[in-house]
Amino acid sequence: SDLANAGTARTNLGLGDAATKAVGTASGTVAAGDDSRITGAVQKQAANITVTVGSGGDYATVNAAIAALCGKRLIHGYTATINLLTGFVMAEQVIVTGIDLGWITITSVDATVTVTRSALTVAASIPAYGITAAINNYPLICAMDNGIAPVVGVLFTMDTSGSAANRNAFFAGNGGQIYIKQGKGCTYAGNCGLYAVQGGRINAAGVNVSYALGNAVSAFRQGFVGCRDANLSHAGVSGIYADNGSYVDAANSDLSYAAGLGVWADSVSFIACCKATITHAGTSGISCNTNAVVDAHEAVIDDCGQRAVSATTGAVVNVKSASLQRNGYQAVYADGGARVDAQSSTMTCWSLKGIYAIYGAHVNAKGATCQIGASPSGNDIYVSYGGIVYAKDAVGGLRQTANTLTSDGIIFQ
Repeated sequence: SDLANAGTARTNLGLGDAATKAVGTASGTVAAGDDSRITGAVQKQAANITVTVGSGGDYATVNAAIAALCGKRLIHGYTATINLLTGFVMAEQVIVTGIDLGWITITSVDATVTVTRSALTVAASIPAYGITAAINNYPLICAMDNGIAPVVGVLFTMDTSGSAANRNAFFAGNGGQIYIKQGKGCTYAGNCGLYAVQGGRINAAGVNVSYALGNAVSAFRQGFVGCRDANLSHAGVSGIYADNGSYVDAANSDLSYAAGLGVWADSVSFIACCKATITHAGTSGISCNTNAVVDAHEAVIDDCGQRAVSATTGAVVNVKSASLQRNGYQAVYADGGARVDAQSSTMTCWSLKGIYAIYGAHVNAKGATCQIGASPSGNDIYVSYGGIVYAKDAVGGLRQTANTLTSDGIIFQ
């Protein structure tokens, strides 16, 4: 018989070596069926899941819900939803660093959810390095260091409690990403509505970040913001600010009633705001400087406190077929080699000058209406210190005789 030899018996019966091991937890033993390492193991979730937050819900806070969902280990392709129940008040921050939570979407029962601004106390800041200053930030929802925040399907509104300083609604930095659904966002942000910096990316077509106390949109140090068809109105400072090689697409957006500048582009940044409404800015509708580019063709840039367009120091602005009416100083001011395409635009009712090209700037006013008064005058199309204007088929008077080069420049017609 082979029973005297356990190894031979195991082989004859086709058993593995586990058949001769004792039950235990040490190396060389086998686990029992009720071993806590098995019964307590996290099971994979093979279905979409929805949890609720608020009074009578599954969790008291959004962060508690996120932590629980992360423990459920959803199989790739399945998603989770956190639904904020009626009356829920957001008194916390969601800060995501280095992980992907884009499979979670935050929604709400109520049309708007109040944010307790005084609860925004955790800093998500970018330290200084070299000549670059630190960015201090206490955001509502934040994605940092290549992290991806939960999808935002809620329209928040920030209350007035606590400090407003650096209380941004949505902040993406160092490659972080945030996606906000159409019609959602945050009104009355303590500082910026959308803020992307150092490769941070915010995708927010149709977002509502109106009444921000700072800029509705800020993009800084190669930040990217996509917010076409957005409500960026009534900003406490500027509707859009882009600097240091950043990019903002706000085509067909509402940028009206900014307290300062409607659109401000600087230092090799690009802003697309074609067909946008940029009316009633406290200072200028568009300010573009230092080799930056603004595309605002067919935009409405009326009733601004100073200029409709100001382009300086190598900047490029396209306001072809735009409305540039009833602004305080000039319709188009260009200096320092800047270039403005105002072809076929309408520029009427200015108190000072229609077009003012100075210090080597170029303005294309072909077919534009530039007459600021009841009859043509030398202030309609004005050059100084080497300014150049192409005004074929334009309506309006000229500062100097057409097609004649002087020390002030030349107006082609």
